[in-house]
Amino acid sequence: LLADFEAILPRMPDNDDLRIDFANTLYKSGDTARARRVLLMLLRKRGDQRDTLSRIVALWREYDPDPIDKEQLTRIAADGADATRLTVARYLFSTHRIPAAQALLSPAQINGGGEAAGFYARLLDARGETAKAARIVTAILAKDTNNADALLLRSDMFLRKRKFREAVNDAQIVVRDFPESEEGYIALAKALVLKGESWRARQIFETSLNTLPQNLALVSKFSDFLFVIDDKKRAMSAVRIFTDTNPASLRGWDLLASVCARLEDKDCASRAAAGRIRALTIYAIDERPGTQHYRNLLGRL
Repeated sequence: LLADFEAILPRMPDNDDLRIDFANTLYKSGDTARARRVLLMLLRKRGDQRDTLSRIVALWREYDPDPIDKEQLTRIAADGADATRLTVARYLFSTHRIPAAQALLSPAQINGGGEAAGFYARLLDARGETAKAARIVTAILAKDTNNADALLLRSDMFLRKRKFREAVNDAQIVVRDFPESEEGYIALAKALVLKGESWRARQIFETSLNTLPQNLALVSKFSDFLFVIDDKKRAMSAVRIFTDTNPASLRGWDLLASVCARLEDKDCASRAAAGRIRALTIYAIDERPGTQHYRNLLGRL
């Protein structure tokens, strides 16, 4: 399979699908270093294309918590496209590398009052500069009432002050206006739980999985929530549905194994282990349910 990629790639220099598939195959076959190089080249070539950037991040989430070294980050900060810097910064934020994420944002982005400004406020808050972050959020929302990052941060700030209704309101706006944002659903569910409305939080989680059926973070959060409210059967089924529809995801099978361990279910653990072994031989990327399949001989190739 790798030899086939090697033969075809030079003939299709503008085929991003092919390079994403190649990087996925490299990761799964254990060649992490080369997978990183393939994705970094694609990142620099398609740095302003959000769809390609999101697919790169999806592979990082699945395989690679630390995909870019310090030298590469310095280069991206110096000459990367705005969308690239913001995308990489968000990924670093998700892996708790706050100073590195902050270093990627340019002054022009931060002072622009848009998406990057709201995200910058979240970075400041994560570093303990809460007062400064709050001032930025107030200024942003005075001009842009549905800035997702500003709303997420203000929602969290309201929770710290036990202003649950206000926290719910802000998170609801994010879910309404940005239904592809996992953070909105997670923030809203958290606010509802703290408000004492776990039944509504459950509804939000169920809705989120219908909208984002391939989002492992949501499945994991939902499973933890279900254990808290003692619905272990649904916790198991939610993760099983994810692995059934995303059989190539190693992290999905790992999550199922952890659920099996919490339930002390040996049969479940055996199924999870067997599923992970099978996943190691599935080199295709799981497609979203309802995706039209390629019926020609070579598929996306």
